[in-house]
Amino acid sequence: MGRDASDTPSGENTPKPHRRRRRRILMRTIGMSWAMILLTVAVFLFALIPYQRQQLVAEMNQRAQVVYTSTAQVAMESVLLQDLSTVVDHCMSIVDQNPSLIYVVLTRSDGFSLLHTRRWWKQETLSGLWMPASRRTLGQGRFMTNPLGENEVFHISYRFEYMGVNWGWIHLGLSTNKFRLDSQSLYQRSVLIAALAISAGFILSLIYARRISVPILQLEAFARKIAVGDLSERIHIHSGDEMEQLAESFNFMVDELQRANAERQTTQKKLLDTARQAGMAETVINMLHNVGNVLNSVGVTTTTMKMRIEHSRIESLSQVASLLEEQKADLAGFFANDPRADHIPAYLSALGTHFKEERDTFISDLGTLERLVGHVRDIIHLQQDYSRASGMVESVGIRDVIEDALQLNSELSTQHKIQIATELEDLPDCWADRHKLMQILINLISNAQHALVAGDGEQKTMLIRLKRIPDNQIQIEVTDNGMGIEPENLTRIFQHGFTTRPNGHGFGLHSSAIAAREMGGTLTVSSRGNGHGATFILDLPYRPMEASDERRSPS
Repeated sequence: MGRDASDTPSGENTPKPHRRRRRRILMRTIGMSWAMILLTVAVFLFALIPYQRQQLVAEMNQRAQVVYTSTAQVAMESVLLQDLSTVVDHCMSIVDQNPSLIYVVLTRSDGFSLLHTRRWWKQETLSGLWMPASRRTLGQGRFMTNPLGENEVFHISYRFEYMGVNWGWIHLGLSTNKFRLDSQSLYQRSVLIAALAISAGFILSLIYARRISVPILQLEAFARKIAVGDLSERIHIHSGDEMEQLAESFNFMVDELQRANAERQTTQKKLLDTARQAGMAETVINMLHNVGNVLNSVGVTTTTMKMRIEHSRIESLSQVASLLEEQKADLAGFFANDPRADHIPAYLSALGTHFKEERDTFISDLGTLERLVGHVRDIIHLQQDYSRASGMVESVGIRDVIEDALQLNSELSTQHKIQIATELEDLPDCWADRHKLMQILINLISNAQHALVAGDGEQKTMLIRLKRIPDNQIQIEVTDNGMGIEPENLTRIFQHGFTTRPNGHGFGLHSSAIAAREMGGTLTVSSRGNGHGATFILDLPYRPMEASDERRSPS
């Protein structure tokens, strides 16, 4: 069986945990093998010994049957001849010739019995054991204490019938010495076979356990390398069994993982780039949307000023000037004699008042234009500032970023009369990625605004809350009372491409969730359902500048 040098589970350099795992595998495998061997041997012994014992008992029954047959034939003849001495002689002869036969007892139905042993015979009247009442006990031997002596005997009784008449019983007592010797030999052979089987099983289990444990440890070490992301190595096991197939499957799995990992990294990079571009696009779209709203106001103001200029009464002043120019040769006579001259002072006074009001209106409109153009400039400058800060961790005032995000989204709130409330805790500046934080906040505020616009509520409100929470974290909540989120969409809201807006693209929240994760935080959402608004919660690590300065300052 082949193995990689780095996976060798034995040797001085093997780590102790590795050796312990190997011992555990060996012990479990050996224990299981031993349990199977012991179970097999036990089943074998429990099945063999009773069977062999039954064979020995059957052998004794067979010997007794031979003696009974010979005795019954002589007994029949003696009964016919009324010659009991012949029966006695025959029985004594059988006992003398058969060393394993201890006694022969013939019992008549009235209890009269002839008792024959190797040393004596006699006649007595017997009962009890010698007159069995149940036929089930006839022909079935049993081990018992010798009723005619002290030693153990195998006692068996037979029914003696002659011409349909129950004459009595023939009882035989066989010696158990041979049975005991044969039983002892049976037990010894069984124990020897069991010991040999267990010893062979122990040796084979060691070989089998090592054959299993070594590849398992190799596979374990290989799996640990895979788990930590090392996909460069391969495992080689040449056992010719399932372990080799498993090793080949592991190698195939690693090849597929390596290929899938490369594809995943490529796809993830593309997806991350797409999400970032989408987040930037979302920010730019919001900026352009806000700029567009401001430019709409600029257009309205400019159109109003143009209409006022077109309808200005400046021509009336020209008419008065032309009239005076015509009468310049005799202005005194004109004012003294011409009735039109009487209306000129009042007309000029009214015209001056009108021009003053028109001037004030133009100044106001120009102020509005200046404010709107300044707003556009601020939006563009703010966007440029955050774009330059992309990917850089710097000193950030969280409140300032929130207020900037609100300013970038202010036109839509003004247009739809959205009431914005803030509860911003005064926190020291901290280290953070300003651009990613701005990207997340713009997306959250924009989504809240669209949810409010799409909602049915008359009073549209948004609450932005900033607070510090335990474990060096800050929490930013954006809550609205807009259209809300269906329960089945709460788990999908941050998925790439998922959106409930007709003109949405599903990138904003997805890119925000990615940005939050890159900043070491989380972005979550809660909603009670349709029409009940939603709350987005941004949790971020808080690293205040003051704490950093203290750590850097000398003690």
